[in-house]
Amino acid sequence: MNDPNPSAYPSLWKVLPEAHKSDRPAFSKTQLKRAGISSEQLKELELGRRSFTIDQLLMVCSGFRIDAQSLIIAYLKEKMKVLSNSKQSDQQIELAAISLKYFKSTSFDVSIDYPDGLLNRFINSIVFYDGSRNVKNHEIMLPDGVIQLIIALDDHERICVNGDNNSIQHLKKTVVFGAQKRYRKFLIPPDEKTLTIRFKPGGFFAITGIPVSEITDSFIPADQIFGPSVNDLRNDLKTIEKPQNCIKKLKHYLIKRYQRTGVPVKNGLNILSNISLNPVHQLAEESGISHKHLIHISKKYLGLSPKYYQRILRFSKILNEINSLNSSPVWADIVYKFSYYDQPHFINEFRHFTGLSPQSYLETGNTCSKYLHINFNR
Repeated sequence: MNDPNPSAYPSLWKVLPEAHKSDRPAFSKTQLKRAGISSEQLKELELGRRSFTIDQLLMVCSGFRIDAQSLIIAYLKEKMKVLSNSKQSDQQIELAAISLKYFKSTSFDVSIDYPDGLLNRFINSIVFYDGSRNVKNHEIMLPDGVIQLIIALDDHERICVNGDNNSIQHLKKTVVFGAQKRYRKFLIPPDEKTLTIRFKPGGFFAITGIPVSEITDSFIPADQIFGPSVNDLRNDLKTIEKPQNCIKKLKHYLIKRYQRTGVPVKNGLNILSNISLNPVHQLAEESGISHKHLIHISKKYLGLSPKYYQRILRFSKILNEINSLNSSPVWADIVYKFSYYDQPHFINEFRHFTGLSPQSYLETGNTCSKYLHINFNR
């Protein structure tokens, strides 16, 4: 009897280095949630019925402690082979080829740390990146509702271009990214070394005591929030060679900061814990608070109104869906599944968050739900 859902993508375990195949980790529910993978999706990924996104491959690399670039390139090569043998569309094969070309032209080292203990309450992940590119790129950062502290460990200039009016902003070496409402473009230096702290909902407020609404849609020099100590931290981190030691020192700094100035956020976070599941009016009723107070809590901890935050969450789910499909998306199905009024409504929302049409997004060849890497010369 034929399998009704045949493999259209490579199984991850087929491309893992031999040294790691016998040491396959059992990913916890927390790890899967961080990577945006459900238990059902993991099964499909293992069987090759769904494609891993770059985000998910990086999570696996972190779990195995193996070289991210080698695994991503091996996976994309195998993906192209499987797509060709299964007679997938030429577009799917071409998009995989574009992604493969990008990762071959980029040399990088990535370490992802998911803090435990005290910091687990406030921080989703800490990402160390050290890479270089031999093509001139810019990067589009997509809104995902996350507050970030980014520490540049190199001395290159970074430039942000506003997606609305093309105004230019020169970024400091330590900068806090507030919750972004729309996409932003960045001119990326050829050699880049950074530490990025991605806060959980309410985490930034807990550590700093600053309402997140004050930094929404902004890039704030980190010393305006953390004081000159964050610049001293950067100088110390630049002298440390091993990524894990950099991350360890950074975590020590954040723990000390919380112990000195941290504030409790438990009640507010309990109310917002179901924000992705329930309509806003229902969430307010079940929490026993007014709609106005719910908006106040949401802006204080998330930097966005509940409805806008839900729009971003829905859009992030759509990107994960598109990036892992085993064929070209049927846009009418996406519109129906994610409850848009009609296809024009969906396209307008897509342009709002990415600056691209859905089809143009596909043609970038990217499979990362947070960033698009665009080659100027392509």
